[in-house]
Amino acid sequence: MVLGVTAPPCRRISSGPIVRRAPITAELTLYSILAFIPLGLLSGVIAGSRRNKAADHGFRFTAYVATSLPPFILALILMAFFYVELYWFAPGRTSSSFGSFINSDNFRQVTGLLTLDGLINGRPDITIDALRHLAMLVFTLAIVHWATLGRVTRATMIDELNQDYVIAARARGIPVVGCLTPLIWIINIIFAIKANKGVNVEIPVITSFAKGQNWM
Repeated sequence: MVLGVTAPPCRRISSGPIVRRAPITAELTLYSILAFIPLGLLSGVIAGSRRNKAADHGFRFTAYVATSLPPFILALILMAFFYVELYWFAPGRTSSSFGSFINSDNFRQVTGLLTLDGLINGRPDITIDALRHLAMLVFTLAIVHWATLGRVTRATMIDELNQDYVIAARARGIPVVGCLTPLIWIINIIFAIKANKGVNVEIPVITSFAKGQNWM
């Protein structure tokens, strides 16, 4: 009792639901990393090598917009447009037509990742459907980190291109290779916070699922 208020009894948190739902976040995090790393490096290199040109201005504006919107707000906007209006990317892990088969004993969930388990079970149609349902979430989760990685890549590219050894190498016609050290640590930092951001993206979409759509 503290200041006349009785504290509620301590409740033990079960790890069962967390273990069962961990592959869902892992799948979303995996594909968002596969999306933003190559795109962030490529766009940053292009923008840095074409400084103050149209490609650079376009990248900087897009990156500014991407970092201005919180992920959970962007998730709601994309869901309202692409799902409610166009019905292109439906929420949930898969379509309702696959739900009964996935939850049956005939479907072996080896990894917990439906995109891989569909191939393991010889059902590429489930894999394709799962990828279609992941597309909007992956884009939402990857766009902010794409902008961050692209900005660091652009700054690194500009800094390296202005070094004396690069200028001398260019004068001799030698190909120039930029330094990747700053990019390695920024990728590690982004990877460390990916799972936390994934929850922010999953929650607003999960709460809007129709009954029977089992995402978590």
